[in-house]
Amino acid sequence: MQPNHQQPQEFSNLCFSVNIGSKRVEPYPGMLEKRNFVTSAVVNNTLYALGGKPDPGVQIRLNSCEQLKLKDDQPKWKHISPMVHSRSDAGTAVLNDKIYVIGGFSGETSLRSVEVYNTNTNAWSTAPPLNIKRTGVSCVELGGRIYALGGNDGGERLSSVERYSPLNNRWELMSPMLCSRSNFGVGVVEGKIIVFGGYDGNHVTRTIEIYHPDLDEWREGCPMLYPTSGMATAVVQTSNISSFLQEDYCYDRKHELLMENRNKTSTDRDVLFYEDIDSEDYAEEEEEDLFYETDHEDNDDDEDIVIEYEY
Repeated sequence: MQPNHQQPQEFSNLCFSVNIGSKRVEPYPGMLEKRNFVTSAVVNNTLYALGGKPDPGVQIRLNSCEQLKLKDDQPKWKHISPMVHSRSDAGTAVLNDKIYVIGGFSGETSLRSVEVYNTNTNAWSTAPPLNIKRTGVSCVELGGRIYALGGNDGGERLSSVERYSPLNNRWELMSPMLCSRSNFGVGVVEGKIIVFGGYDGNHVTRTIEIYHPDLDEWREGCPMLYPTSGMATAVVQTSNISSFLQEDYCYDRKHELLMENRNKTSTDRDVLFYEDIDSEDYAEEEEEDLFYETDHEDNDDDEDIVIEYEY
C-alpha cells in the first residue's frame, strides 16, 4: 500500500463506548468541539478531553478542555478550565486525582512542558518540564510515579524513557526501550509496563516490549498479529470478562500460555485491550501533518481484541 498523504476533510467530535462483554460499540454524546489527536483521561467516573487539533487545514492547536460525567443519568459534555498551552498529541497520566498532561505538539514544535489539572478545584498548575521534547508520547502511572515513553522530538522517534516522582519533583531518565517509537499503545499489567505497536520513523511496527520497574529493564514480548499505530488502549481485569469471551479474544500465538494461566484460577489478572482500527492505522508526521496508512494482515472478524500476556 502506498502512503496516503491526504488529510481527512473534516475532524470529528464523535464519542463512543465499547462494551467488551457484548463486543458492541455504542454512541455517546458528542464533544462540544471537534478534536483530532486529542488527549484523554478518566478520573472518578469522569471522562476528560484535553486539547487536540480542531481543523485539518490549519496548524492551530487547542488549549480548551471538556469533561463528561459518565454516571449522570443524561451525560453531557461541559467545558472546564483551559490549559495554559495549546497542544495536541500529548500524553496523560492520572495520579492522586490529578491529570498530568505531558509534552505534545504546539502546531509548530514538540513540547517539554507539563501541566497538571486538579479535578477537585478545576485549576491548572505546572510541573517540571521533561528532559526531552516529546510529541506522540505515551504515558502511564505505576507505583506512584509517572513514566513518559518514546515519542518524537521533532527530528526523530525516541526510545528514551523518563520517570517523574512527585516526592522529589523532577524527571529522571530511565533505561530506554529496545526500539524507538511514537504513537504507540501502553498499559500496566501486574506491575509491569507493556508497550506495543507504534511508528519507528520508517515503519509501523507490531513489536511489544515489557518493562520491569524493579530491574529498570526492558524485555521483548510476543509481537502482535499485525503492525498497528495510533491505537486506543485500555486495561481491564479478567474477572470482568467471562471465560468464554477470554477465549474468544485470545491472542492466537499465546493460546497455550493463556490456557496455562487460566488453569491457575486467578481472578484478578489484568488484560490489555486495544482497538483494532483497521485501515485507519497511521503514524502522524507532526511537522507536516501527514497520515501514513500501513499494510497489515486482514482480520476476518474485524473486531476488538483483548491480549493477555505471559512474562
